[in-house]
Amino acid sequence: MKKFLYPFFSLIFLALGIIGILLPVLPTVPFLLAALHFAAGTPVLQKHLLKIPAISYAAAIRAGHKKISRKIKYRAVLWLYLSLTLTGVICRDWRLWILLLIVGIAVSWHLMHLPTED
Repeated sequence: MKKFLYPFFSLIFLALGIIGILLPVLPTVPFLLAALHFAAGTPVLQKHLLKIPAISYAAAIRAGHKKISRKIKYRAVLWLYLSLTLTGVICRDWRLWILLLIVGIAVSWHLMHLPTED
């Protein structure tokens, strides 16, 4: 039963994590960590999942590595504003734009103040 359930849940959580990359209202990292956790029951699947940069980054955070490269920080901010802009364009409400801008500034501030690898 485990041979079926672990890969099944890994793929479900991986799909939710990928959707979360595109939609700012859906969290990403918890789903990617869950996919990695369930993939532990299937070493071959875990090996393939760790090749995906977003999941290997999430695994590094979980393992206790607290520093992030500048490249990852800038990429995260780029994806943040692309997804916030897409959400704003789809909804077309100026109040939502203000809320999205506040969220974008807050998350950008947080990301930029995380310790950086040299």
